[in-house]
Amino acid sequence: MVPCRIGLAGSKTRYRWQIWWHKQHPVYCIEPQSDHSGFARRDRSAHLEIGAILRYLCSKYAKPPFWPTEIEHQSQVDQWAEWAKINIALSFTGPVFWRVIRTAAADHNQPAIRAAVTALEHKLAIAEAQLGRNKFLAGNSSRLADVQFGHILYRYCNIEITRKALPNLARFYGGLTQRQAYQDHVMLGYDDLRVS
Repeated sequence: MVPCRIGLAGSKTRYRWQIWWHKQHPVYCIEPQSDHSGFARRDRSAHLEIGAILRYLCSKYAKPPFWPTEIEHQSQVDQWAEWAKINIALSFTGPVFWRVIRTAAADHNQPAIRAAVTALEHKLAIAEAQLGRNKFLAGNSSRLADVQFGHILYRYCNIEITRKALPNLARFYGGLTQRQAYQDHVMLGYDDLRVS
């Protein structure tokens, strides 16, 4: 979603690299299934770790309100982006998604999956409350924090688990699914990850 949102467009190769073009400058990106998220600019200087990459791209290319110019407002957006990465992505990807999708159904540990979903939803309750006060996670317009948070929701909302009703989160996710960039870059199948 970020490449499209901030004016970068891309095409994937069959390997672990993705090339995004901004004007006449290619940005070479390591895809998430490799050992590290990262990218190298044309001058081959590298940036690793998704939070640093997103802040770099936003600082270089994004415009307000997606990435505010005032440091005080940036820190509020960054706070929610980091919260989403640490609390939601880490609580979902290994403990829930991997146990459901990357583990054969016969080997599912249902008590562990239910406990992980409960722990995740305890954290999602924070987003539920925040989304009750704001249209988006870090305010009333789409910002970087919504990318860091929203990308995980597609898988959360589409795997075979029992989910707690979170109406503000459902509204937020429903809005994301209407965005072309979200459809093109996030709502991608993951059947190739599924273990049978």
